[in-house]
Amino acid sequence: LKDIYQLWIFASKLPGIVERLKEYEGEHEALLKEEFVDPLEEIIEGFEQFVALVEKLLDFDVIENQRVYHVNPDFDPMLGEFKRSLEKLERTMARLRSECADDLGLDEKKVKMAQLPTKRWHFRVSRKDEKLLRKKSGYTTLETRKDGAKFTNRELTECSNDHCDLEKKYQQQQQRIVDK
Repeated sequence: LKDIYQLWIFASKLPGIVERLKEYEGEHEALLKEEFVDPLEEIIEGFEQFVALVEKLLDFDVIENQRVYHVNPDFDPMLGEFKRSLEKLERTMARLRSECADDLGLDEKKVKMAQLPTKRWHFRVSRKDEKLLRKKSGYTTLETRKDGAKFTNRELTECSNDHCDLEKKYQQQQQRIVDK
């Protein structure tokens, strides 16, 4: 998908390049038109359907905001279903983060939620607030470092596992679409 996106960028910028070349009014104008402008205009024509398809296929919001290359969930009903399920899980995890902050007696901004490189989600608090964590049961500390403590609870672990499974299914369905 990354290659498709990069080719789309090239194909989308090509008309602007040709317009700049057409603006040239000099000694070699005819040669420039014959050797570059005319062939490039044919290439642009060949890319028109590709550009239109890519604009329907890719989820540009996700690409621009997260730098992750995804097929637009509106392109395929199964992808749409997976996307809605992922969003529901993310809302549940946000609620769990809020409940965790309440349970620890912290402002919600002090409890962060992030993904580990293994794609598993966890909570994080500062090193200073880590002592509050030790006083509570139901939380499992994953790692403690100078910058804070990473931890989870049963509900977040379940949501994280479900999220990971859904992401894999999304990726598999996405790959089927790309392979067609």
